Amino acid sequence: MIARPDVGSYVEVIVIDPFASRMIPPQSDTRRYQGRVVKSDRWLTDQEFAMTGDHAYPIRVINLRHVRDIVYETGQGTTIDDTGRIWEITGSRGDRYLVTRDARGYSCDCKGFQFRKSCRHITEVHGS
Repeated sequence: MIARPDVGSYVEVIVIDPFASRMIPPQSDTRRYQGRVVKSDRWLTDQEFAMTGDHAYPIRVINLRHVRDIVYETGQGTTIDDTGRIWEITGSRGDRYLVTRDARGYSCDCKGFQFRKSCRHITEVHGS
């Protein structure tokens, strides 16, 4: 389990990019970001944190389920409650999606869930 970095920590985050193989030409499946962890807006979940970025993205929001590793230059992390579960579901067109269950319920990283807050991938996992 990856610990969420504490505010003020300076970190390098290695993030898995699930869409890299779809790019032309195919890209590396990981991205590296460096910056200082900043106080998050209230709308971020306990699985996300914000950090300084670059001129194109002054603030980056990082989701812990996509993090492969965090290297701390300063500061430390706080382990969060890991009562949730993650499933990888193959969609009807062969795309892979992550369905997550945590204290707030189920979520999916597909476009359908982003718009409707429900999708068939959750139905496949949850059964309702």
